[in-house]
Amino acid sequence: LVAAAAMLGTIYGGFQLFGDRGWLFDPTVPTATFAVAFAMSAAIAVVRNRRERDYVRTAFGNYLSPNVVSSLAHASDDLNFTGEVREATVMFCNIRGLEPVEQSFAKTPREVVNLVSDFLTVMTKTIHASGGTINRYIGDQIMAVWNAPLDDPDHANHACECALKMLEAMEKLNDRIEDEARRRNVPFHTVHLGIGINTGFCVTGITGSKLRDDYSVIGKAVRVAGRLNHFSERYGPAIIIGEQTYMAVHHAYALLEIDQLKVHGQDQDDPMRVFALVGNPVMKANPKFRALEQAHEILFGAYREQAWDKALAIVHETRKMNGAMPSLYDIYERRILYHRFNPPPEDWTGGHLGP
Repeated sequence: LVAAAAMLGTIYGGFQLFGDRGWLFDPTVPTATFAVAFAMSAAIAVVRNRRERDYVRTAFGNYLSPNVVSSLAHASDDLNFTGEVREATVMFCNIRGLEPVEQSFAKTPREVVNLVSDFLTVMTKTIHASGGTINRYIGDQIMAVWNAPLDDPDHANHACECALKMLEAMEKLNDRIEDEARRRNVPFHTVHLGIGINTGFCVTGITGSKLRDDYSVIGKAVRVAGRLNHFSERYGPAIIIGEQTYMAVHHAYALLEIDQLKVHGQDQDDPMRVFALVGNPVMKANPKFRALEQAHEILFGAYREQAWDKALAIVHETRKMNGAMPSLYDIYERRILYHRFNPPPEDWTGGHLGP
């Protein structure tokens, strides 16, 4: 528009000067100059746009499904890769119990590599299908994020749905390991999945060095998700979610409160409630799960009120219920016995540094 206005203004001005004052002003050269400048700027814009799309395809080609990468490339003008704050749901997941498998296949390390490769492939496809972005691979660990870089208003729900599907995929992977172990006549060891999910505001953008850069999601919410993944094996349940994720999905999934964590391990930090994701909406409606959920509510109420005898009795009763979590109740038995002889402060609300 600027170039067109400049060219038309030059031509119109030349005619006006000749008609009003008799001055002869040739508009050809300045008009041609504006036309060349416009053509060059347009060509530069096209090349720049093409480079941006190629960069997006390169940066996200290994982390998103091809269809999403294509959409992302065409929408790159509307995305902010230089740095922005946005709410997102972050997941960390990895294999639990891999060491015995490594020992079983010590003479054929390629099988271990193939196993990890199969795990990453299956889980990546599951994450892509739910609209998630693979942020990075760290050995046998995956970091994924929802609502970054593409918008996903229902990101917490999609992350939880993906986690449950990943558990189903893990069962099939264990069947493959069992078949391979039987074929090679080596002991079979079941591997498990550990998942930590947390929702919160993150800083997103392209980070890295001059030699290599990458799209990153950083912030407290990311660190908490990694910590939940680290603790998931100790609690027993495979999927552990933070309080913000719980607030977004508690109406739709079977969730059980399992702890209150001090995020930074400092007294001034408010403890964050932590929950186990144990099932889909069908399980949530199951009377047996509702009974277990109620037992957990009573247990944590007694525990935070420092009613140690009552809490210990509920722990023993809850162990007998359908869907019980032995590892979790072991933790609380130890804590209750400890607090009996080492009472916490009166303003204590149940927060711990970890299981």
